[in-house]
Amino acid sequence: MVAHYEPADGFHVGEYLKDELAVRGWSVADCAMRMPGDFATNHLALEFTIAMADFDGDPMKYVDCTIGDELASGLEVATGISAECWLNLEAEWKRWARKENQ
Repeated sequence: MVAHYEPADGFHVGEYLKDELAVRGWSVADCAMRMPGDFATNHLALEFTIAMADFDGDPMKYVDCTIGDELASGLEVATGISAECWLNLEAEWKRWARKENQ
């Protein structure tokens, strides 16, 4: 019989992003510069994603905010972590947030 384990607590993709930046010694600006596209747009999107991780209110208010394919692809270029990984982290957090609020 295979045991099924549920995570004790979900975490926002912004938490993972903060940790990745810290481990690499990068600022948000450093990451944004490594991403394709407009620096200002990338910087704002990264700041927003990290801010969402620090939000202490009801996660359901922001569950529809998404990093999207473009940001995930940019993060893949900058970090080498696949866009699929970034999108899966977000999807799992959303699943957890919805389950917690039922």
